[in-house]
Amino acid sequence: MQVTPCAGRRILTPCQLDSFDYQVDPYIGCGHYCYYCYVLGQAETDWRAEILFHEDLAARLEAELSVISPQKIYMGWHTDPYQPCEAECRQTRQVLKVLAHKGFSVSVLTKSDLVLRDLDILASLPDANVSVSVAFTDEATRERFEADTKETRARISALRNIKAAGIETAALICPIIPYLTDVNALIDQLDDCTERIW
Repeated sequence: MQVTPCAGRRILTPCQLDSFDYQVDPYIGCGHYCYYCYVLGQAETDWRAEILFHEDLAARLEAELSVISPQKIYMGWHTDPYQPCEAECRQTRQVLKVLAHKGFSVSVLTKSDLVLRDLDILASLPDANVSVSVAFTDEATRERFEADTKETRARISALRNIKAAGIETAALICPIIPYLTDVNALIDQLDDCTERIW
């Protein structure tokens, strides 16, 4: 996987979700390459081969945040902030550090347990929350649709640890594919690790 810098793009962008005014996508593209992803139709690169990242992210984001009041920023709309390249690139961790420094908070949606790495920062943010997306109880089915994501059990375990750390959690069951997504089984597995399932 090639991770390539890009320049000249805003990092803080308007969010289309009702509960948030702004979002941050630390990457352009997503190495998870889920076959059902709604963003694939807008892909600028072949995500199986190349992901883009923002150069000088921290300084530029700090400048963009300086003109708005502290609030909760959404992460996870057009790309997973904890996709595989985040383990080395640490763009998401940079974003969280800037948000903490500027008095903002965050709402994260991910398919990865890598979010556990950043519990130290997430726990320091006021009213932060983390949501995990799951769709399959059967691992062979998951691998057909989202082969480069973490196993469902790893995501649910991560959610349990996040909740234990005192951070608000939620789960998103998505997509729901008839005959393949066992919603009731997923709800049973998520029951003790989240306050909200949607």
